[in-house]
Amino acid sequence: MTEHKYISHLLRLLWLLACVIPVYTSAQSGALQLSLLLESDQTILWTREYEVNIAEDIPATVVLGKLEGDNSVIGMIKIEGLQEQLVLHGIQNASGFNLHEWVNNNQRTGSLEVRIESDKLRGYWYNRDKTIRLPVQSRSKSAAQEIRQYQSGQQLFFTKAGPGIEQLLDQRTMNEKLWKKICQPGQRCYHVPMNRSPQELEFCRSGKLDLYSYNRVDLARILHGLVPQIPHDETFNTQVSQWLNEWASLVFRDSLGVEERWSHNQNIWFVPDYLTDDLVSGLLCIQFSGEGLIHSQPLIYDRQKRIFYTEEDFFRSTSDWAENFQNKARNLIYDVHQTTIDVFPEILDRIKFHMTLTPNGMLISSDFTPYFGRLTVRPDKEIYQEDLQRFVPFRKLLVP
Repeated sequence: MTEHKYISHLLRLLWLLACVIPVYTSAQSGALQLSLLLESDQTILWTREYEVNIAEDIPATVVLGKLEGDNSVIGMIKIEGLQEQLVLHGIQNASGFNLHEWVNNNQRTGSLEVRIESDKLRGYWYNRDKTIRLPVQSRSKSAAQEIRQYQSGQQLFFTKAGPGIEQLLDQRTMNEKLWKKICQPGQRCYHVPMNRSPQELEFCRSGKLDLYSYNRVDLARILHGLVPQIPHDETFNTQVSQWLNEWASLVFRDSLGVEERWSHNQNIWFVPDYLTDDLVSGLLCIQFSGEGLIHSQPLIYDRQKRIFYTEEDFFRSTSDWAENFQNKARNLIYDVHQTTIDVFPEILDRIKFHMTLTPNGMLISSDFTPYFGRLTVRPDKEIYQEDLQRFVPFRKLLVP
């Protein structure tokens, strides 16, 4: 009996040590790293460590240490993939912490202004002359997000949903003011009043697509955003990763100096056009801050067959749509958006045009550009149905 009690106490002690040691080791590791920054007459009073996101998508760790004897604070920002050491020196005041950022502790490159609320860190990172500001905040344990599609007949609207929040993605069918009025957590269907009509349409969830955070950084550039992912679908996920790697190779192609600290902030996001159990359709976009333009990537993906389609898979090889897709698409876009395009006419010859699918048929769109965003047009089915292949994919969407 005594031996049994001894073993029970021993197991409980081992379990407690397993819980305590990782926390102690982590805190000790942060304190040890900060101690290397101390002058000979300085002592650390306390250390604190915060898991944060910078610019919403860049995971980082902020380690702070309060010096004994005054309000001075030292610290470090640790960012995965960044080789350089980012050191913080500053003060603690009534509103929080004001800290200067130094690369390798010898060149000042920015600042951090943060406060602590309920043991959560929140504030902003600035470049040296404060012309760039990026949010910094403690990240939640669950960061899973998804795009949700709500449908009524052939009409759709899309939202981006995360832990405790759901925001409208586009305003083609739903407007922001109405969405804020009717949005309820967990709601699957909404009765939406139509413009200038007593009629209401019922929009219910009819599709979704998982999103995951992507980021690449160096001292001058950030490439980050939420990109689509389908669990357990290696065909889809591998192809998306390949496109992202190709973009990254273009973004990080040229070397930039430390003085351009995070001046190039490239966002990536997905614009959905139609999501079903069989289909993922939309445009993967990048907002490139370099001198050139990086083309957007259209997605038409058959989830059951695990096949990506391009416009070449939809039209007969001898048709004008197949041989001159870019010219036909450019003319359609220009006819509808001439006033907008004429403000920057030189851009029209530098961008590409893309095909995706909607419940109403084919959608033609331009690359996303900082000049006029993404331009779209939905051609009448009569314009292209004679040029479709006999066994065209997703035929029910394209033929009246």
